Amino acid sequence: TSFLQFSIQYCSIALLYYDYVLTFGMEVKYMWSERFRLSTALYIFCRYGLVANIVYLLTIAGKITLTVSFSDCDAGYKISSALSVLGRFAIIVVWGGRTWAVCGKNRYILAFFGIIGLLIMILDIVPTSFLHPITIADRTIVGGLLSIFMVIFEISSATITTSRAIQALRVSGPWGAQKKGFMYLLLEQGTHSLNSPFSNTTYSIRQASCISRFLQRLLNAITLPLSGMMTARFLLHLRKWEAKHKAFASKNGGSIEEHSTGMDFASAPNQGGTRSALDMEFGEDPVHRARNRGIDLISMGEIAETRHRDSDSDY
Repeated sequence: TSFLQFSIQYCSIALLYYDYVLTFGMEVKYMWSERFRLSTALYIFCRYGLVANIVYLLTIAGKITLTVSFSDCDAGYKISSALSVLGRFAIIVVWGGRTWAVCGKNRYILAFFGIIGLLIMILDIVPTSFLHPITIADRTIVGGLLSIFMVIFEISSATITTSRAIQALRVSGPWGAQKKGFMYLLLEQGTHSLNSPFSNTTYSIRQASCISRFLQRLLNAITLPLSGMMTARFLLHLRKWEAKHKAFASKNGGSIEEHSTGMDFASAPNQGGTRSALDMEFGEDPVHRARNRGIDLISMGEIAETRHRDSDSDY
């Protein structure tokens, strides 16, 4: 069992650091070369596994033997657990906020994901609390509820986001002409993110089946860090698109707001104070945006046709 535990930890760490090496160039270019924003903090929290998994590995290897004075748990376990809480918080904010934005900032969507997210954070913090230790039986119940609510949250978010992206693509025109557009990027990232919820679904079912706590802790080394890794990649792709979008807008002499997709975090500066900080971070509804663009194109066509007729009548 010890060999299996160490093997899974090594595999998890190798995967996380391999992905980090692959995306390090993008991180430097699109994260650290820009001003610090909310999405920057969320990105840092999503990468929690780079530190937490190392700390946990050193703890189970007996290299970190410090204990907390007011708790029977080793300091290494507490540190890794606290970092995982921050990582889960970032995942909830990113996907909850993203879903709220693509649904036109619907209050019911906000209430649903807000309540589920709050329950998840409470269930995540309770087992790691320094002041209120709980029994093994209670930990099993809390762990099962946590995994179930997390699966509901992630699957709901990924499904809604993907469906809204598909609707926006249909409104905007042929899919083949939009493969380099932001709507297609959102659909692609949303589809990839479904891999994380489905893996967590299996984890949830196994927890609900009352498997041993040892196997549950083994799976913890993969499930949440993988969700954090994929969320961090999503944020990087948003920043990459934002940089290309700004370059395109400046090259064509238009404002960022005029050409904005309204789909990325902090995609446009506040114009005359009309956009709130949340609007700047989470964007707007892609379907509404696509329909408005279609109306604008029709209006421009009608104006051009009217001008052409007026010029013909002058002759």
